[in-house]
Amino acid sequence: MDPRLVSSPLDSGVTSALRTVSSSDVPTPAEGKKTQKLQREIVSAQRDVLMHWRDTGRLDEVVMRRVMRELDLEDESLSSSWLSRVRT
Repeated sequence: MDPRLVSSPLDSGVTSALRTVSSSDVPTPAEGKKTQKLQREIVSAQRDVLMHWRDTGRLDEVVMRRVMRELDLEDESLSSSWLSRVRT
């Protein structure tokens, strides 16, 4: 997915936040959960932007559905991550 297609206000600081979650190469379960939460917030914000663009006529319904499918797959991959099975 082209990152320029879906941008949101969250994008400005999220990349740096994701990079600074862990001070080591291997994240702790708590750090992994925090990263996963940030990733879910990004996906949610991207969905909101897509729907807004569709509602204002900036984005075709077919294109929106394709990108939403990609976001659904990304969200599903977060759900099936080992992090979702770790208790902190």
